[in-house]
Amino acid sequence: MSFGKKKTESVKFDQSNVSMLASQALAERRSSLVQLAFRVRGETPLLMNRWSNKAIGMMVGAMAGQKPPKEAKDLQEQFEGSHYRNERGEPVIPCRILKASIIEGAIDTDGVTSKAELKRGLRVMGYTSPIRSKTPIEMDCRIVKVGMGKPDMRARSTIAAGYHFDVVLQFNTGLTPDKVVAAFEGAGNAIGICEFRPAKGGDFGTFSIEVLDQKEIPRILKECSSPEEEYKIPPEYLRAFKGAKAPTDMGRKALAVMGHVNGDAKKGKKAPVHANGVS
Repeated sequence: MSFGKKKTESVKFDQSNVSMLASQALAERRSSLVQLAFRVRGETPLLMNRWSNKAIGMMVGAMAGQKPPKEAKDLQEQFEGSHYRNERGEPVIPCRILKASIIEGAIDTDGVTSKAELKRGLRVMGYTSPIRSKTPIEMDCRIVKVGMGKPDMRARSTIAAGYHFDVVLQFNTGLTPDKVVAAFEGAGNAIGICEFRPAKGGDFGTFSIEVLDQKEIPRILKECSSPEEEYKIPPEYLRAFKGAKAPTDMGRKALAVMGHVNGDAKKGKKAPVHANGVS
């Protein structure tokens, strides 16, 4: 009796049938992908702190030796630039942030799935998901301390609990629905999204999920098809950065975030560096 892997009969191919066999293999591989529609409901307030155009511009300018003059703090301007928007100007949750949260949610699944498995097999379809809320976005002002720096007043965007947004998750049949749901549920309870979430010691950004009917998938994919609003950096700063022989860490970080949003979040554009998706 023989042991080991079962031998498979190889298919003979030549130039006359190679295209047909390749098409069959591609169709078979794609047929293993499935999609699930979910509604994400905010259980606690959402606190957003997107890097503003002004902040990115100041960092790139400082790195390029063209540091802008320091201006008086404008809390209203800081608030308006702190929430994520798509190109249509709608408040959104970037899909990259949600995927990062789901991947981290693997730690709350008691070994049902792993981060590596989710990274390889899971996609959150689209670019951004519009946030639906009965209450408007409000300003959250509080004193924060970053590292060893002095305390600073920050104005950020907050949305009251009860908001929701819809997403479509795509995964291969090796990543079963129970694994996806376990990681997604774990992300909502133990990880959260955006600022001051449980993963960072806070209570904001927690959520629950519910499965939607598959007929909702086309609608959700259309809603999530708008990319994030682009960062707009003064061209003289970018020219100076690209000509620099040894960019500073601050410059790398600035272009990492800018590139991730303006490049990775848009298919066909290359980002110079990857930034962590979790805010």
